[in-house]
Amino acid sequence: GTNMLSRLLHVRHPDAKIAVITAIDLLGMHVFLSWKVLFVCHQNC
Repeated sequence: GTNMLSRLLHVRHPDAKIAVITAIDLLGMHVFLSWKVLFVCHQNC
């Protein structure tokens, strides 16, 4: 039972890590672009 669980976690972990990294990356990019747009508009508007 424990061996199967550890194997399941071992298989799932990389996918979960990739999903988390992707989510953080997309969120970070969204925040960065939002701040960039606000900053540029503040400078030029």
